[in-house]
Amino acid sequence: PFVRRGNTTEAAELARFALKLSTLRRYAAPGEAQKLEDMARQWQDTCQRFSETKNVVEVAIGAGVECLRRDLVHMITRQSSVTAQDLGPLLDSIGKEGLLQRLRCLRNVAEIAVIADRHRLCLDTLRRLVLQAMQYYQEPNASEGLDAPIFSAPLSRASCSRALDSFP
Repeated sequence: PFVRRGNTTEAAELARFALKLSTLRRYAAPGEAQKLEDMARQWQDTCQRFSETKNVVEVAIGAGVECLRRDLVHMITRQSSVTAQDLGPLLDSIGKEGLLQRLRCLRNVAEIAVIADRHRLCLDTLRRLVLQAMQYYQEPNASEGLDAPIFSAPLSRASCSRALDSFP
């Protein structure tokens, strides 16, 4: 299976380990028998650990959170006015509690991007709004993402008329 290089979830690590073990079983040199036995033993221990439901739930939640994070980043960056590097501070993970706070912030920024796109604002305006939101959510008192203030950006005449035409 293909696993993205930047994916550090436990499910991705399990897939990488299983692929490595499978490759070693097929193509191991005679001198790698001990390494193969050690990896097979480690795989059995891992399988035993996942026979308990609570361990499987943590892996599933981790994979789901990673998918949600990637989807939110895609929603923000799909218009190419903002890059993933612009979102840098919100993409760093700092434990489970910090991860949920950053997901909340990313969701708020994604909502701004989707609303701006839906109302056909120009890319410059979209970029300004997203960068304002990013700057706001990097502040310590707003980093939990519980509130969503109002952000503003100047509109050109073309953006104004397109935004007004987007309403029914």
